[in-house]
Amino acid sequence: MKLRLIELLQKVMIKMGLFLKFKDAFFSHPAEPLFRIKKILSDSGKRNLIIIDIGAADGMVSYYFSQQFPQSKVISFEPNPAEFKKAVEVNERNLNVEVRNLALSSSPGIQKMHILDNSFSSSLLEPTEGIPDQKMSAKLKVNNTLQVKTSTLDIELGAVKSIDLIKIDTQGTELNILKGATEVLKNTDYILIEQNNNDYYKGGCQYFEVDGFLRENGFELYDIITTYKSNSHLKEFDAIYKKVRC
Repeated sequence: MKLRLIELLQKVMIKMGLFLKFKDAFFSHPAEPLFRIKKILSDSGKRNLIIIDIGAADGMVSYYFSQQFPQSKVISFEPNPAEFKKAVEVNERNLNVEVRNLALSSSPGIQKMHILDNSFSSSLLEPTEGIPDQKMSAKLKVNNTLQVKTSTLDIELGAVKSIDLIKIDTQGTELNILKGATEVLKNTDYILIEQNNNDYYKGGCQYFEVDGFLRENGFELYDIITTYKSNSHLKEFDAIYKKVRC
């Protein structure tokens, strides 16, 4: 009997190992965070939403939200002129989408933006050279730099009384953006934010720093979606935070 149990356990463990490899390789989709937050917002029953898309890139995320919630207002921020142009073109017929060519940070001013070969990886932060992750390293080659105007969420949206969702994906500057939004966060229900467990960008914020700041400002962790692993090591994930209402 003992031998049979050991053999059964070995078979289960072998299958579990194959399952985990298969899961990491095939059961991860970059759009999953959007579907998850869409369901949360839909289940709320509210239709006239205010959605903020920070790091809008080519505007497709803003477009997605505008189609899923046609009665809502989507305000997008994208500092890269080339991506901003795409975002405007993608959403030119969406009257409920406003795209602003602006970077957000902890304070207003002018900052250098690093435009990468993989445009979606562009950032106000300089990429780290010589990282061992070859797949990611190939995406972090700087093609150009330019000066961009920065503002804060409190300056840009301080007059907005209620925000349903803030989505932030800015390659390591997420914490700086949150620090410039302490008033806006008081009136925000959900945050969908990219979290970093890596050193891909010099001075990039780490997940525990963002988590601590959001908890200090009245949010609780609601969900986690794995977005990137390197040799089974979690490097990036998206997190959904919910405002704690008394």
